[in-house]
Amino acid sequence: MLVNGRSRQIQPRPFDLLVYLIEHRERVLSIDELLDAIWGRQIVQPSSLTVAINRIRSVLEDGDGEIIRTHHRVGYRFVAELDDADAAIALVHHAADC
Repeated sequence: MLVNGRSRQIQPRPFDLLVYLIEHRERVLSIDELLDAIWGRQIVQPSSLTVAINRIRSVLEDGDGEIIRTHHRVGYRFVAELDDADAAIALVHHAADC
């Protein structure tokens, strides 16, 4: 994945989470929804979500939460402006297929 023109690596689970956040950026996604959507029937702790969010933020250089906003005890929301949201989602899906 390219971030600011540089190639960056991201693990599959955080990548899937990023895609899900972008696709549902119009609302705050609850912790339970994100755990169900990304981990499915696997039993994981909410801390797994926190770790994945932190990995995404590290890759995207989002130290101040301007890309993914935390809604404490509720969930997360992708809040960055996208010039062409449909193109961004298509690009992310294409990257996942490569």
